[in-house]
Amino acid sequence: MGNLLRGDLGESYFGRQSVAQLVGAALPVTFELTVLALLVALALAVPAAIGAALRPGSWIDLGVSALA
Repeated sequence: MGNLLRGDLGESYFGRQSVAQLVGAALPVTFELTVLALLVALALAVPAAIGAALRPGSWIDLGVSALA
């Protein structure tokens, strides 16, 4: 536990590599996927919300409300 507090995550059981290096290598791809997912979600949600707000009671409003 003391090593973890100092940032030493140990070694991988399978590859005998530093876990910190493995996590560090995966971070750029993870960040890229997170940003892309956020942009896609906003690109879908904002127009749907605007459409629902402009037409209360319409099928757009009911559909967006059902999904929310």
